[in-house]
Amino acid sequence: MIYLITDILEGEPDILTPINKKVLYIRYLDGELLSEVHPIDYWTHDSLMEVVNNFEEHDVCANGADAFLGDEWIGSTEC
Repeated sequence: MIYLITDILEGEPDILTPINKKVLYIRYLDGELLSEVHPIDYWTHDSLMEVVNNFEEHDVCANGADAFLGDEWIGSTEC
């Protein structure tokens, strides 16, 4: 599973709003692109989770994976 840091909890900074219109890239830890997903309008934490939850665990856990919005790292596997 890919865990994201885009959920805004009380007292934490909003890192998502400034980058919420960028393309979501899922890359294996070696840099190989696994997926590229464009937002319909903009990303929310829930819409991002909907996408990353659709990846099969063996696809992302075998080699590890990172999630990016544009060039900003927003999460990774913890398998």
